[in-house]
Amino acid sequence: MSALSAFMCCSILLSAVACTNAPVRVSTSERAPVIEPVPRTHQYPSGEIVRFTTWSLFLVCDPTWGSVEEREDLIRLYTAYINIGIAANKDHAPLWPFRVTPGGDASEIDPSKSRPYCEALRLDPSHAPFVIITAHPPDSIGPSDPKILLSFGNRRGQDITTMLLALSERMGDQDLAKTKAGSREWWLAWGKVSNWMRCRFWRFRGATMSVQAPKEGK
Repeated sequence: MSALSAFMCCSILLSAVACTNAPVRVSTSERAPVIEPVPRTHQYPSGEIVRFTTWSLFLVCDPTWGSVEEREDLIRLYTAYINIGIAANKDHAPLWPFRVTPGGDASEIDPSKSRPYCEALRLDPSHAPFVIITAHPPDSIGPSDPKILLSFGNRRGQDITTMLLALSERMGDQDLAKTKAGSREWWLAWGKVSNWMRCRFWRFRGATMSVQAPKEGK
């Protein structure tokens, strides 16, 4: 498998975690990296097929981020990130930049696996890390497409963990898991979450959250 192989794509159910690879291929020319399609479904050994309705990406656009983080702090950050998937719904696919897949250690992050997405979405590395949440597969969205964007302004892992735990708790309060992904009510609920989170972000200078909802009639 290439050193630029993909994020691990995990479908989070309350009873189990199953993973599959979502390869990202980087072109050998000077053109922008090519993003391969991410999984739309996953079949468990039991035969159950999960059809993903939402996706999230943890993007490390700055290759120096995480180099001074302790392993335990990155593991806690990963766990907090996975909690978003549990709060979203059972058909959510969180994507994490494992250095080794499958079976890699979540504390061993490969920033190069974020690069295709960072470039495609025109994200400023100085504002990284980012979390993107979308009701469309992330390989098909651009800078102006609907999405939820959290920017952590080069904060340390402990701070990001605190913010993600607050986010997942508020998602539960808004019953996002019971709201149809991509619906008007879903986007309105995210707007409420964002307003609440902005009141909590003030002490984390540089951290922001925005909701880029679809335009009315689309």
